[in-house]
Amino acid sequence: MKAFSARTTFVNSVFAFALLFQNTIWAQPENVAFENQALQQIQAAVDWNDSRYLGKLLKQYLGKKVTLDELRQIAKGHNSEVLQRAIEATTGFYGTHKEMLGIKRAAFLQMALFIENSLHEFVKKNQYYLPAEQTGLEYPLEYDSQTRRTFIILPQNKQTYIGAGKNKVVLKAIFYNEKKSEVVARAVQTKVREIEMKTTSELRGTTGIMDVLACTTFKKGNEVFRTIYTKLYFPGSLSRAFSLRFRFTYYEKMKIALNILKGLSELHKRNITHRDISPQNCLIHIPLGKAGRREIVAVIADLGRADSIWKNYPLKSRVQGHSCYTPPEGIVKGRVKGVDFLKSDVYAIGCIFYQLFYEKAAPWLSNKYVINTSKSEFSRYRVLSTKIYRYTNSRKRVLARKAMRGKISTREAFEQLILRMVDPDAEKRGFATGLYTELQSIYEAHSNTNRK
Repeated sequence: MKAFSARTTFVNSVFAFALLFQNTIWAQPENVAFENQALQQIQAAVDWNDSRYLGKLLKQYLGKKVTLDELRQIAKGHNSEVLQRAIEATTGFYGTHKEMLGIKRAAFLQMALFIENSLHEFVKKNQYYLPAEQTGLEYPLEYDSQTRRTFIILPQNKQTYIGAGKNKVVLKAIFYNEKKSEVVARAVQTKVREIEMKTTSELRGTTGIMDVLACTTFKKGNEVFRTIYTKLYFPGSLSRAFSLRFRFTYYEKMKIALNILKGLSELHKRNITHRDISPQNCLIHIPLGKAGRREIVAVIADLGRADSIWKNYPLKSRVQGHSCYTPPEGIVKGRVKGVDFLKSDVYAIGCIFYQLFYEKAAPWLSNKYVINTSKSEFSRYRVLSTKIYRYTNSRKRVLARKAMRGKISTREAFEQLILRMVDPDAEKRGFATGLYTELQSIYEAHSNTNRK
C-alpha cells in the first residue's frame, strides 16, 4: 500500500508539473507570442532572401512588435549586409526628419531595403522612375543614371509644399543615402523648358548658382516630366529672409552679394540672361552661429525664363518676370536687345543689394511703370528714371568725393558699387564679371580688418 501510495504521489506530481508547465506556456501575454512569431517570420524571410516579403513584414511589425535593435541582431546573425545598410539609413534619417515630413519609420525602412536590394534590377532595364503601385512601396522612387542618385518622391501636402512658379511646382523630396539621407527640393516643370534643364545642368557645382543634385526626365502615361533636384536652403528665399528680418553684418552682406554676383557672372559669360531676378529667386542658407562668423551661402535660382541674349523676344515679353525689377529702359518695348539684357539683370540685382544694404526696399520699386499702360512708355520711363536719381544722386556725389580723396571705407565702397548698379543709365552700371571682381577686392579688404 505504501508503494502504491508513493507511486500515486509521484504520478500526481508529474501530472501537476506538466499542467503547471502547460499553463505557464499558454498563460504568456498574447503580444509576447506574437513578437516571437514576427521575429521568426522576419528571420525566415532573411534566410529565403525574399526582400519584397521581408519589406512587407518590416513595414507591418517595426515599432509595433519589433524594434530596430532586434532587427540589427537578425541582420548581423544572418550576415545580411543589405538589411544592415537599410537599418543604418533609417536610423540616420528618422531621428532628424520624421516630425517634419510625417514619414513613418517602418515605411522608410521598407523603401531603404528596396533601394539597397532591388532597385538595381530596374536600373538594368532603364526603368528610372518607379511608381508606388509598381513597387508596393509607400512612395514613388526616381533614379538619376548620370549621378547615380536615388530620390524618394513625396506627395504634395502642407508639409512638403515649398512654392510654385509660372511653369513649375516645388516640393520636398528625399535624397536617399545609406549614411545620411537628406530632405531636398524637387522642382517639376509643368511646361517644358529645355534651356532651363540644359543651363541648370551645365552650371552644376558653380558658386552662386543653386546647388543642383540631379536633373531627370521621366514619362508617366502620355506626359513627360522634367525635374530638378536641388539642395534645400534655410530660410529659403532672400525675400523670406527679408520678411523674417534676419540681421546681417556688413561682412555677411558683402559675402551674400559676392555669391550672387558670381552666379550672375557665370550666366552672363555664356550670354544667358536670367530675366526673372528678384529676392524670391535668390536663395540663402543661414546656419546657426554668431553674426559675422556664419558661413552664409547665397545663390541664384529658378532659370525658368533664362535664355540667350541673342534670341528675338516678342515685343510683349517682359524684360524681367517681376515687373517692379524692370529697369527704366525695359519699359520701352523693343528697346532692350542683346547685351542690354545683361545690364537689365545687373539693375535687378542692384535693387536687391539696395534692400540688403539699407535694410529697406528701394523706394522706387513698383510694377506700375510696366503695367500702367494709360501713360506713354516714354512718360513712365522718365518718371522712373527721375525717381531713382532723386533717391541716389546726392549720396553718390558724397561717395565720389570721398573716393577721390582716398578716404572711402570698404562699407562705403560697397554702397557706391550698389548705387552704380541701379543707375538709370544702363551704360554706367557695368557688367556682372567686372562688378564681381571689384566687389571681391572690397570684400577681401574688409575681411582683413573685421567681420562686422
